[in-house]
Amino acid sequence: MITRIHADNFRCFTNFELRPQRMNLLLGDNGTGKTSVFEVLQLVRELTVFGGRTPDLFAFKKTLWDQREIQSFELDVDGPDGSFRYRLEILHRPEDAANPSIQAEKVELGGKPLYRYGGGEVHLFDDNHAPGAIFPFDSNQSFLPHWGSQNAKLQWFKSFVAGISIFQLNPFAMDLFSQRDEPYLTLNGSNFVSWLRYLNDEFPQAKVECEKQLAEILPGFQRFRFQTMGDRKALVADFQHPDGTSYGLLLNQLSEGQRIVAILYSVLFGLGGVASTLCFDEPENFISLPEVQPWLQGLRDAIEDGPGQALVISHHPEVIDYLAPDGAFRFERPTGGGVRVRPWQPEPDLEDVMKPSEILARGG
Repeated sequence: MITRIHADNFRCFTNFELRPQRMNLLLGDNGTGKTSVFEVLQLVRELTVFGGRTPDLFAFKKTLWDQREIQSFELDVDGPDGSFRYRLEILHRPEDAANPSIQAEKVELGGKPLYRYGGGEVHLFDDNHAPGAIFPFDSNQSFLPHWGSQNAKLQWFKSFVAGISIFQLNPFAMDLFSQRDEPYLTLNGSNFVSWLRYLNDEFPQAKVECEKQLAEILPGFQRFRFQTMGDRKALVADFQHPDGTSYGLLLNQLSEGQRIVAILYSVLFGLGGVASTLCFDEPENFISLPEVQPWLQGLRDAIEDGPGQALVISHHPEVIDYLAPDGAFRFERPTGGGVRVRPWQPEPDLEDVMKPSEILARGG
């Protein structure tokens, strides 16, 4: 799991550090940097797994009041062979702000190198940390997406980063049709139909378990099926009236809340046991309390029973009361400058008489 996230000279982060646990609730007012934590993870994933380019990922994301040209990120991860550390340094030249580049990048295991980039050159190492090939490479992208299968330890790290899944779900962005299976669900859930097709093919039991749970929450719900329309497929939700007659609804005919519930439970059963880290930005948006409570219980169970980890951002009292006892962090920007973060626990004399959400509402 991720044991440490570090970011410096990024948005509102100056020498920022977070040490997450298995289950984490991120608290704080709007604008205090909670979502920026997720963005750090997303940027590292896009760069090291999917081959994103630095001008597309990092341009104009430096701290505005910081004149330093170097922006840095670190990610510490506990793995089967020990502790990995990923470090990335991005160079921002004032005269070419739209084209930041990689100054340095490295992956270490137990303090010993598995991969290094610096001075315009890639340095490769084997599983025993013995040095290998050295060659020049483009500073606007990482070589990591092109390397790793020959190095089992580095490949494990890359697979872990690929399994970091971040969601800021938007029911209005969801595509109605799918032309192909897609193995990764997007940040806003727009490709849900394509991802569910992949889930149905690769992990059919996950779809079955999701449908069972949805049948308990959505009145009359029976199952999901895919209907071919030309060269595309649409997702149809089958429902049944109390008299036994059935009817199907396309995705855009479901309510916004029903769409979000469908995604949340699909993620829970599809990724809860396999994803390395699940990140949810206000998952309770668009859904009711009776719908969010069993999902939170399911999320907690999945994290406790599996190898994964979860980070949840929420302002909702019920979510706060449910997750705060597992581990909460309070984000603050007392002067409007850099972010401060600290573990949050209620005062002992208040813990037995007030709910966590009530304590926070009073400034505790």
